[in-house]
Amino acid sequence: MSLLCGSASCVGERHLALALPETPAGTHACLGKVRRSVRLGVLLSAPVCARPGCAPMVDEDTADRGSRFQAVLDSVMGQTAGPRPDMVCGAALLRLGTSGVGITVAVSEQLLQNASAAGTGHVGDGIQAELGEGPAYAAHVTGWPALAADLATDDRWPAFALAAGEAGIRASFSFPIRSGEVRLGTMNLYRGAADPLSDGEYADALIFARLALDMLTAPGVAGEPTSASNGHALLGGGRSTPQVHQATGMVSIQLGIDVAGALAALRARAYASECNMSDIAADVVARRLHFGEDT
Repeated sequence: MSLLCGSASCVGERHLALALPETPAGTHACLGKVRRSVRLGVLLSAPVCARPGCAPMVDEDTADRGSRFQAVLDSVMGQTAGPRPDMVCGAALLRLGTSGVGITVAVSEQLLQNASAAGTGHVGDGIQAELGEGPAYAAHVTGWPALAADLATDDRWPAFALAAGEAGIRASFSFPIRSGEVRLGTMNLYRGAADPLSDGEYADALIFARLALDMLTAPGVAGEPTSASNGHALLGGGRSTPQVHQATGMVSIQLGIDVAGALAALRARAYASECNMSDIAADVVARRLHFGEDT
């Protein structure tokens, strides 16, 4: 189900104006009201809806947006040095007041594999992977955040809601991680009590999802540690090789996407398979690996 508005269940006048530096803006309409939206690999605006799954909105000026982004980034860099995804999950767990955080990578259209987790994130992501349903799959397919503030009253994923409830998870929120048209995975938040995300928590979660995107698409080995001295890795710093360039061109043709998206797909595959990106590139160039619709 798309989370775009188009029914009387969509209410409110506020909009999200959260943007990171140099992020393009576009527009979406909600009940005839033109709303400002921003793309950061995930859509950063969604309507304020009474129905489950729609996102809260928050108005922020430029200074506030910059301060929020810096605060979130500082919370990640304040984590004990280690694999980048672990640092993002750990920071999100503390800052967002959740019981669990997980990052999943798309192995195929039907399987989202947990790449990192904190708290109950492994449990929540594991249940969704086992059942093949839940907010993570909805966010991955639609490209919009999928929010369930009370799983007990949400009828979209009955099997997941039942299993999650038995595991002590009462609320689940998933944010897509994507680069253009390439869907890389999701960032998932879990709570032990039925409770929606506040406007501030939602805005922070979008930034954490952006950092997860940068982490997944940054060159280097998947589990490469990051510390305060090399935090630029979270923002896409790194090197490439001629073989990676050749593989990127081949993947671009195979998937029918631009080279930026193809490079992101290569990096996500390397991360999901816990391989060095140069090894994945070598397999593509040697035609041992082909990116198709299920990639």
